[in-house]
Amino acid sequence: MVIGRKVKKVNLRILNEAVEQVDSFKYLGCTTNCNMSCCQEVKRRIAMAKEAFNRKRSIFCGPLEKEIRKILVKCFVWSVAFYGAETWTLRRSEEKRIEEFEMRILIIMERVKWRDRIRNEAMLESVSEERIMLKLIRKRKRNWLATECTERKKSVRWPTKVTEDAVEDDRTRMQRSPNKSVKKLAVEIGVSCGSAHKILRNKSGPYYADDVNMLGENPQTIRENTGILLEASKEIGLEVNLEKTKYMTMSRDENIVRNGNIKIGNLSFEEVEKFKYLGATVTNINDTRDEIKHRINMGNACYYSVEKLLSSSLLSKNLKVRIYKTVILPVVLYGCENWTLTLREEQRLRMFENKVFRRIFGAKRDEVTGEWRKLHNAELHALYSSPDIIRNIKSRRLRWAGSSLLSKNLKVRIYKTVMLPVVLYGCETWTRTLKEEQRLRVFENKILRNIFGPKRDEVTGEWRKLHNTELHELYSSPDIIRNIKSRRLRWAGHVARMGEFRNVYRVLVGRPEGKRPSGRPRRRWEDNVKMDLREVGYDDREWINLAEDRDQWRAYVRAAMNLRVP
Repeated sequence: MVIGRKVKKVNLRILNEAVEQVDSFKYLGCTTNCNMSCCQEVKRRIAMAKEAFNRKRSIFCGPLEKEIRKILVKCFVWSVAFYGAETWTLRRSEEKRIEEFEMRILIIMERVKWRDRIRNEAMLESVSEERIMLKLIRKRKRNWLATECTERKKSVRWPTKVTEDAVEDDRTRMQRSPNKSVKKLAVEIGVSCGSAHKILRNKSGPYYADDVNMLGENPQTIRENTGILLEASKEIGLEVNLEKTKYMTMSRDENIVRNGNIKIGNLSFEEVEKFKYLGATVTNINDTRDEIKHRINMGNACYYSVEKLLSSSLLSKNLKVRIYKTVILPVVLYGCENWTLTLREEQRLRMFENKVFRRIFGAKRDEVTGEWRKLHNAELHALYSSPDIIRNIKSRRLRWAGSSLLSKNLKVRIYKTVMLPVVLYGCETWTRTLKEEQRLRVFENKILRNIFGPKRDEVTGEWRKLHNTELHELYSSPDIIRNIKSRRLRWAGHVARMGEFRNVYRVLVGRPEGKRPSGRPRRRWEDNVKMDLREVGYDDREWINLAEDRDQWRAYVRAAMNLRVP
């Protein structure tokens, strides 16, 4: 038998006799597969345990005391089911199968009928028992692993030579172990792996387990970095898989001339237009349309797999919504943090989500005609009462933008291009008071604290929030109030130069008729403009005439932007 993910046919002959190649065989009572999967073995063990239970069913379901019957089941049934469980690699489907078998045995022992509709928790509470099969399997694995480690330590001679460079390398420093020989082995292994890490530590590119992404501005940089990687890999016995390693040139221009395959030493790497990296499709023009389409198709596959559950009348709508959030939505939104959405993609995602909602919430009887009809989109989202899929994507994108993977300069650029224009939309016409200015400053300081993080106090050594002055020194750009004042002055000069035939100019210079109500008059927009001009050194009342000089007015606008606001 040949073990591996992709098994090839092998012709093996011993003493001129052909040896048969098989996909599985029994060894010491356990079935071994060529792909090392334990799915068939778990099914076979459960079937054998059911047979052992049925042979003594009259005893397990008889008049004996409950505790004695549970002990008998553990002796005659659990021992059959757990044989060889120390080597199992269980997936969620196998764990669920084992839990269902355990509950089935308890239900038969207590003579519970399916018509009673007793929940598993109530069943376990009635027999004063808890789910133990998976816990026992994990316990057996730990005991077996401890036994193997003990036997290996007795039979293997551990290496004792440790180089000084390995001890100095921060990647090879290990925690203190009570066994000195084990510590020395770990450090020596770290010497071999540390050489590659030390060479690649300052190279550009993210590293995930055995996936390495080499980035460069030109082919020469790629050749140099990849050559260093190949040399470091040979020292520890690693080879590059040519079938999985690809080369791609990314450019905004779709008609750019490609260089073809790239050769590094004796190896030639294929140039591709797109490939999958960490489950996401990357294209040479950085287009996410194919990836979004693929994610929607994956979401449809998950949707049709649980369609019967979403249509079942036995489940509540809240439970169906939880199934959507935990089973379908994570599949669709995988890697959505780096998507560039257009209105067309947003519409496709909303259509997919509305389809799932209509399956969950069903139809509605029309109050006028009395006929059943589909729920409208507004009705669907009113029933859902949670952020829709587009708001989920935006939230994840902003959360990822604020992570430690991005530099602070890039986070500041995201704040200026994504958040600040939304807040300052139409700010040219605002009439602000000190209270509104304070609220705007509080908002900006909250964003800046998330960007720059805390600071360690020099006296106490504890982490603390940055003060407002420290935030603006790090920000080193005009704050939100200076932005508003500069925009307002720019708009005021534009309105003053419009001329008397424009309605906006008439509103500016016009005087309303009538009597002003009693009390202190409200601050006018023109009052804010005059206050902004006084701050930059202009104290003349006729500011409209000053706006005719574009160069001088532009100087005042720039001065308002660069003015330090207390």
